[in-house]
Amino acid sequence: MDINKMKALPYDELRALYRNFLHSQNISKATINTAYVDTFYLWRKGSKELFWNAVTATDFENEAKNALIKTLSENSTGNVSSLVNGYLSHLRRFRLFLASDGTAEPSVLN
Repeated sequence: MDINKMKALPYDELRALYRNFLHSQNISKATINTAYVDTFYLWRKGSKELFWNAVTATDFENEAKNALIKTLSENSTGNVSSLVNGYLSHLRRFRLFLASDGTAEPSVLN
């Protein structure tokens, strides 16, 4: 499935596809459950557009980190500096999912 089709999917359908991908990745059930929720933090606390802009950014590391810092600062009572890297790692895994076209075989995102 191409990225534009994924962007058009409703939130719950995209999450279901992502959960299937996570289950194919040989990671623990606890990690899957955390990733299933935390990956979509920017969407839930910001917007769908903010989420997609971050995960598809050419300068992903900086764009996503800045979006997370801003959103976490506005919505979290925790230590933003310590939280941002965890959320960023989930977004990196989601990019692998996008690069795999929603299948279990990861490839490199341009």
